[in-house]
Amino acid sequence: MDKCTGGQVPNRLKNNQCESCPKGTKPNVGNTLCVDDGPDKHEKGQCKDEGFILDQRIGGQDKNTKDPKCVFDDTRNCEEKGWVAVTRDFKNVVSPHDSKTYTPECAKDNEPNFRCKDSKRTYVHKQRDPDSDQKVLKKSCRSTQSRLKELIDKYNERVEKAKEQKKKTVDAKKQEKKDSNRRERVGFCTALGLGLNLFNNLQGAVSKRDNVDFDSLSPDELDGMLGMWPEDDLDPDSKCRNANSVHKY
Repeated sequence: MDKCTGGQVPNRLKNNQCESCPKGTKPNVGNTLCVDDGPDKHEKGQCKDEGFILDQRIGGQDKNTKDPKCVFDDTRNCEEKGWVAVTRDFKNVVSPHDSKTYTPECAKDNEPNFRCKDSKRTYVHKQRDPDSDQKVLKKSCRSTQSRLKELIDKYNERVEKAKEQKKKTVDAKKQEKKDSNRRERVGFCTALGLGLNLFNNLQGAVSKRDNVDFDSLSPDELDGMLGMWPEDDLDPDSKCRNANSVHKY
């Protein structure tokens, strides 16, 4: 069977007949299988400086990105042919002026077809394999800077929503306590007031003092008077004694 070329790879389910890769994928090096159609690791895009390529650690950049963030292609300076440079730390910045003399850390690439499934949110991180005696690369998929920012923003949004909900819950409990205290005052003192009025009426007294006819006051007016009493005073007997001492039914 002839080797597949162009945008095709062999389909093992059809006797290795060459077929085109599905949308969103492309043939790997050697046309043996389809991989994610993400930016090529050496894609220059609109990087202006010689030897600089799109920084795949940033994420969301392609050949159409204007004013992209670029990084020097360290592999260009690897001494061994076919070796690949490890992923440089963000703090280790190589300027265009120093690019020609910069000496990167390189290692043999045993996985040239390694790809991350989601090239928009992840990039291929390369480091020297610590478990190998030889200088070989170990590759993994890590989140891009844009993806990390997205995750941080979502986390902060959840935190703010949680704070708002907590505040609403605390405020609701305070209001419920206030309403409960108010109902206690109205309940106990109204009952006591009715009892006092009944006693005074039986004695032939008129429920009116200092030109105020307490029998004619509406429930809202009585409630307003009661509302001026301290919220923290939960002793109904004490409140009602205070009311009795003031109004002297």
